[in-house]
Amino acid sequence: MAIGLLVLLVLMVSKVDADDVSYLQKETTALKLKIDLLSKRVFFKATFQDPIASCKGDQAVIFDSAQTNVGNAYSSTSGVFTAPFRGDYVFAYQTFSYGGADISWDLYINDQMALRARSRTSDDTSNESVLPVTLQAGDRVYVKSHLDLTFYGRNHSFFAGWLVTAF
Repeated sequence: MAIGLLVLLVLMVSKVDADDVSYLQKETTALKLKIDLLSKRVFFKATFQDPIASCKGDQAVIFDSAQTNVGNAYSSTSGVFTAPFRGDYVFAYQTFSYGGADISWDLYINDQMALRARSRTSDDTSNESVLPVTLQAGDRVYVKSHLDLTFYGRNHSFFAGWLVTAF
């Protein structure tokens, strides 16, 4: 009986050709890459250390307190998020004005304005913006203010982003 099983096994193995093996190896490699992409985690939330903060006009707003920075893609020294992977991301930011102000914060991707948000207010108010976008690895995203501005900082004004899916 053992000889019969051995003969059957030899016959089955002989029917698998090199093309089948090559195909299965390629499929296995592709699945490993997909699993690797699905396991990528990137998200951040940055705010300000001070309860009352300010920024200069025509410059990137530097959210100097990264409360969460999984993947280390946000720099609290430059205020810039750098995409570590090609994929779909979502970004959100909020400004909470300190008294009456003309708030004008824009979202920039690679030095090109992608989203404009502006509000004129005579009292404290918040202004929120959200943008889903596809980025390439190395793309830079930041918030820029048009005017010198003083606003509520710590946990009132923030910049956040997360990777939805890498590809």
